[in-house]
Amino acid sequence: MLLAAASAYSQTPPTAGSVVTIRNVNSGLCVDSGGYTTVSLLFQASCSAASSQNFTLQTAPATGYYRLVNSASKLCWDAAGGSTSAGARIQQYACVASWAEYYKLNQVSAGVYKILPGNMANGCIDVIGASTASRAAIEQNACNGARNQIFQVSLVGSPSPVAVSASPISASVGSAGTQQFTATVTGSTNTAVTWSATAGSISSSGLFTAPAVSAKTTVTVTATSQADTSKSASATVTVNAPGAVAVSISPASASVGSAGTQQFAATVTGSTNTAVTWSATAGSLSSSGLFTAPAVSTNTTVIVTATSAADATKSAAASVAVSVSGALVNVTNFGATGNGTTNDTAAINNAIATLTSGATLLFPCGTYLTTSQLTINRSNVTVDGSSCAIIRNTSSTAIMVIGGSGNGNPNYGPSVALSATANELSTSFTTVSSLGVSAGDYVHVQQGGKDSSTGSGDTGCDPSGCRGEVLKVASVSGNTVTVTTALHDTYNPSVNAATVKKILGPLTGITVKNISFDGNRSNVYGFEMAGVADSSVSGVTSRNVQGAAILTRGNFNVAWSNMTVTGAGSAQCGDAVWFENQGNLSVNGMSISNENPGTGAGCLSNGAFGFGLIDSANGTITNLTVDAAGAYGRPFKMTASRWNTFNSLTVKNGVQAYNG
Repeated sequence: MLLAAASAYSQTPPTAGSVVTIRNVNSGLCVDSGGYTTVSLLFQASCSAASSQNFTLQTAPATGYYRLVNSASKLCWDAAGGSTSAGARIQQYACVASWAEYYKLNQVSAGVYKILPGNMANGCIDVIGASTASRAAIEQNACNGARNQIFQVSLVGSPSPVAVSASPISASVGSAGTQQFTATVTGSTNTAVTWSATAGSISSSGLFTAPAVSAKTTVTVTATSQADTSKSASATVTVNAPGAVAVSISPASASVGSAGTQQFAATVTGSTNTAVTWSATAGSLSSSGLFTAPAVSTNTTVIVTATSAADATKSAAASVAVSVSGALVNVTNFGATGNGTTNDTAAINNAIATLTSGATLLFPCGTYLTTSQLTINRSNVTVDGSSCAIIRNTSSTAIMVIGGSGNGNPNYGPSVALSATANELSTSFTTVSSLGVSAGDYVHVQQGGKDSSTGSGDTGCDPSGCRGEVLKVASVSGNTVTVTTALHDTYNPSVNAATVKKILGPLTGITVKNISFDGNRSNVYGFEMAGVADSSVSGVTSRNVQGAAILTRGNFNVAWSNMTVTGAGSAQCGDAVWFENQGNLSVNGMSISNENPGTGAGCLSNGAFGFGLIDSANGTITNLTVDAAGAYGRPFKMTASRWNTFNSLTVKNGVQAYNG
């Protein structure tokens, strides 16, 4: 994005003592304190005459810097927690002598500025996520020249100058190729522009067509305001000459069931002829790259090849594992589109209804819009997102739930008291009556205890969680149950009211891999597993929820790896990642960042907790990173958990006096 240079419309930069409004060029909205008179996050809102959108430039102790003092609250702009990191939210706070409250106006053009925070090197103030929505937060971030980092700063009561921005600011296309440009005009109700280019052609809508060239050429594209022809913005286009032909194929590998299908795509560069010829060592391929696997009786590997029609010596190949282990249930075969706008809920539920033991629920590349929770309650199934599928849910519950009662909780049998104390690291316990379990079943043992929170007692659970764990039954003799591992606490029925209950209908053999869950900021929870054992989750991203992005209870021997969680967590609606009632938990590779900062009301009122481990034992957590920058809850919380091992644990940027 480039902005017009200063010209006939010249505006003198504001000076100390000036009262200004600050309007984001990208969104057209103004920075606002919301009228709050206490510490609160700044956000953008429709521009108005409200004093909550007026700021006085007060000279700061550091040369060239200002404090920005809100006219309504008399509080100053402030980097939350004094953070020096990218992503820290900007709040209003009592005016103090701190670099977190010093800001410099770096003029880009007449009346248009970057706002540089004093306590972040190469930092710029911007609107989070380049959002154009009202109430989107203000943050500090690395300067990148984007429009959401540019602001019009106008004296209160003065008109905003005309300014033009173009996007993208640079592009690279092939000979005779095309590139779409857009222009934004602020400071005038006439937002029309006239497009021009030094070579090639450009339409009135900004579609640039490059000239045919034999050598690399640079072209300048310009958008000129029709309201003020002295204002314009330009972008640079590199036009590349034809080069060597190259072919790539996606995906590079795939797994399908016997007689199943897989869509492939080929990309050809270096030629205007982008056609390919498809071939396979077995099965068949359509001209559009749809592979149909052969019917096999043993696991088979097939090679799919795309050969350039422009240069038959250039090709790319992919490997397809054709399996007889179970049916491949492709959601697109049931009508799911993955186009991000069609409601795919019914189609996906129809696909889920056909799952049998050993089946794979396959989501090809795409964004699958759903409007209600997806629920799976069958063992030995795989959910595969092809490393590129996103399930975006616009409801307010959870995105996908596997196991249990459908609300994130396992189904339990009745609680039965222990008949005698079971010592720590013992491999058995005895109950007062039969649990109704046999070898291979799973149980949850639990007891009360004083764990320091207000209201704790010997027999009641601590308000933040009970003591306990999930165990697997090895054998049963009368009312004595032997477990496969050991008890990781001393369970006392007389002092702590220790009880055991059977997990009913547990699921086993579940695999979830290479998929993203997006809660659209409306769902409370993301991905849930309850009453699941001997299973794995890998390559999963869960994001944009109000509470826990990952919520799991009553599980045994479940392995989690290469997990990414963003935009999640709240004190009232759960940690961003919430592990409760776990046994033999394994985590290897998990990143939690950009937690919810808190909004002052409802589920998010207290800000985000990060990673939570509750009522769990005998777990191993490796390569866990929690970055709490911009959030207000505890980044790391472990409650009533025993005998857990942490390796390569990083917890940082907690804004309170502790990181866990």
